[in-house]
Amino acid sequence: MPKWYSVRQLKIKDSGETKYFIGSLSTGTRDFSEIIRKVENFMPEAQRGMVHTVMDSMVKVMKEELLEGYKVGMGPFQFEMVLNGVVENEQRGFDSNVHEVKVKCRVDDDFLFYLKKQLVVEKVSVGNYDPILSKFTNTTAPTENYQIAPNQLIEFTGKNLKFNVASPDEGLVLIQSSTLAETKLAEVPVNTASKLVAKIPPDLPPGTYKVELRTKQKEKLKMGSFAHSLNL
Repeated sequence: MPKWYSVRQLKIKDSGETKYFIGSLSTGTRDFSEIIRKVENFMPEAQRGMVHTVMDSMVKVMKEELLEGYKVGMGPFQFEMVLNGVVENEQRGFDSNVHEVKVKCRVDDDFLFYLKKQLVVEKVSVGNYDPILSKFTNTTAPTENYQIAPNQLIEFTGKNLKFNVASPDEGLVLIQSSTLAETKLAEVPVNTASKLVAKIPPDLPPGTYKVELRTKQKEKLKMGSFAHSLNL
């Protein structure tokens, strides 16, 4: 019986310590009528349909019992109606337009113990939006040694590559290894999630260049680098 979960990193304000917190991921909502249908699968065919009738009656009785002030036990669950709100003085009563009505549900220890014993947790990826530059091609002059020249078109393929050309923080950037000078490629005729095609500027100085792609996902800056340097 698997339960999917994710882990997220949080910094504790007081100490600055970093901890990782496990959190459940919902598989969805199971309507009670679906639960009843599953229950009926374990019953003789002649008795199927009776569960709906019985449950409808139980819900009606349960509402009345809660209104009477009783805590209602249903198997491992215990339900209790509680009122939330304040009044100006002791003569004022409940006002449905102002005060809240809630039903609390508690589960007995045996039920929780059973869930823990049966549970098999499986971690699931919650999404990696970092750009990944997988492959380089010089489309103007194909080469195997990552050579480039001014005015040539170069192509990168990979994942999460698309960026906002109007954003000053995003773009395909060449970083000269010796000076760390950055050149953002202004001409990008192809800009998709899986492919980028850009033009080498005519005045780019000779040198060895690291390639870095900067994108934004959910307002966070993401960066990815190509594994090899380009030589001009």
